[in-house]
Amino acid sequence: MQKTAKVRVTRLVLDPYLLKFFNKRKTYFAHDPLQQCVVGDIVLLKALPERRSKHVKHELAEIVFKM
Repeated sequence: MQKTAKVRVTRLVLDPYLLKFFNKRKTYFAHDPLQQCVVGDIVLLKALPERRSKHVKHELAEIVFKM
């Protein structure tokens, strides 16, 4: 998929039984019109009003930290 960035989001989730935090990962596909993202960038996503394709539901709002 051209002009699409694959973004992995990591969240900390508390296990109620163990009372310990674990990383929970989710992968999003985002439209990157200028193809300016590289691996390791920290980005901000914006939800699109409607889907661009079957998987793309977000758009790259800005690059917060460039690698």
